Amino acid sequence: MSYANYQKAPTSAAEKALNLSAGTGALKGGEPIYKTSESDLPEAKLKGFMNRPSVLEQRQSNFKESMMEYLVAENKALAEQANVYGDRMLKEDELLRRMGINLEPGPKDSSTRDAEGIDYNVSKDQMEQIITNEALLRGMDPTIALKIANAEGLGSTEYQSSVPRQGKGSFEGREDSYGPFQLYLGGGLGNEFEKSTGLKLRDANDLEGITKQIQFGLDKAATNGWGAWYGRKPAGVGKRDGLSGAKAVNNWRVEE
Repeated sequence: MSYANYQKAPTSAAEKALNLSAGTGALKGGEPIYKTSESDLPEAKLKGFMNRPSVLEQRQSNFKESMMEYLVAENKALAEQANVYGDRMLKEDELLRRMGINLEPGPKDSSTRDAEGIDYNVSKDQMEQIITNEALLRGMDPTIALKIANAEGLGSTEYQSSVPRQGKGSFEGREDSYGPFQLYLGGGLGNEFEKSTGLKLRDANDLEGITKQIQFGLDKAATNGWGAWYGRKPAGVGKRDGLSGAKAVNNWRVEE
């Protein structure tokens, strides 16, 4: 068989098969399914027919398109649920965190942190709820407690302070303060917290650690006022605002 005839062989075989299909259509009383004369069925059109996707391939393609539409809609829904700052969308992990989903549950060891620091492993919504509940438990105004926390560390996505600092009271180039109430390890409430709880403050960024920090901080405020928090003045909070009748409950202490 010559090379030219070899090339035409598949086309010829396909045309014979299509002739059978056309005959079947005519026997059922309908129009012929395919036109098979050489003038009506050029080789390019026939090749296009032979190369069209199978039913399975078409279903797979339709499934992929449907999934893409779903993912786009889901991503849009996430974005709408989260806060956006101007035209800058929050990062995907921040969107998830604000929905209470932790991709890396549990504390991170400070020795393995990256250059950007340690993130919270608790959502902002969770921390706000804990602060509200613990403030009410102590008989203090939760709106004032939230004002202080937002002026300190609650408004940040990072667990450690972002204030640049060197020397005493610093850790890796930033102030050595942590959590929603920014407990300070340079000779402040952070040191007292570690001594009283046995926890390592730099690593206590999980739910248990954050809860104990909130309980500890609110007890200190109930006893001594808000004077230890520098965020008090920018927040417009007086030293004893919201603390009338408030009492420490010490539920952060380790039971022996």
